[in-house]
Amino acid sequence: MSVVRKSIGFIVDDVSSLNASIDSSLYLAEQALYQYDVYLIEAHQISCVSGDRQDATLSSSAFKIESFKQSCSFVIEHDVGVDDVLSMAKIDKMDLSSLDIIMMRKDPPVDQLYIGLTYMLDILEDSGVKVINSPKALRDINEKHVILNFPNLITATCVTSCVDSVTEFLIEHRRIVLKPMNEMGGHGICLLDIAVDDMDDCLAVILSMLQKYSMIMAQKCLDVDREGDKRIILINGEPVPYALARFPSSGKFIANLCAGGSGSVVPLTARDYEICGDLKPFVNSHNLSLVGIDVIDGFLTEINITSPTCLRHINSSHLIPVNSLFDC
Repeated sequence: MSVVRKSIGFIVDDVSSLNASIDSSLYLAEQALYQYDVYLIEAHQISCVSGDRQDATLSSSAFKIESFKQSCSFVIEHDVGVDDVLSMAKIDKMDLSSLDIIMMRKDPPVDQLYIGLTYMLDILEDSGVKVINSPKALRDINEKHVILNFPNLITATCVTSCVDSVTEFLIEHRRIVLKPMNEMGGHGICLLDIAVDDMDDCLAVILSMLQKYSMIMAQKCLDVDREGDKRIILINGEPVPYALARFPSSGKFIANLCAGGSGSVVPLTARDYEICGDLKPFVNSHNLSLVGIDVIDGFLTEINITSPTCLRHINSSHLIPVNSLFDC
């Protein structure tokens, strides 16, 4: 008797733009292929049609992954493209409700396209498709703003649209980091230090960021050189025992890999486990199956739920048990 394989789709940005050497979506797809028929779905190709007494139907073109040509270790060590890694078959149109699971892996910014996709995913979830992470949570939770709910875990932090508030925060803490609220990968982040920066220049930076992003986060600058900017992965609320500690390149302060940082796999510390334990009830209550938190010098700095990365790098040293993600 033949066994019908279940199916899973990964919503990503342009397939051709995926970085095979670091992309966690491809790593997850590789692991899922052992159990599922796996599809890559480009976010901008999804459509929802309804009306004339017909229920809403979501459809999209897709790429069915037939095989991975290279191992995970080979991909990390070599500069290879998606076509070098995957054998895929193009599907002109598929009904997304035919999938058992959909993983939302489109990268920020969390703009109108991103929010619109979460509304479409609500429809799929109501039809019985398991959606990871919860579309409601993706809509409701800002990855940076959310840490304000955990004052015992974070350093001094200010979220505001007010120039004076940021200036006062800088004067109080002297060395601060400014972040846009809806970006990723270190994009738009800047460091202000009144010990070396002219105050007029600092004010110009603050004004420029607020004009561009409307609302920003200011945080007291932490020592990223001591233990790195650690990416810790939580799967169904449970932390993977190893993290990727990311360090800035010489003369820089941003440690993100896509911004030129380097990484090493390290075991979680007692403080890391304490942070994860405090976050577990929140993560589980919001149906967040896959989460990547950032910890610098023992402080929580972000809770990443949109498309957490670094899984491939951690897995290169220690196996990440992702199979429980695909249970449905």
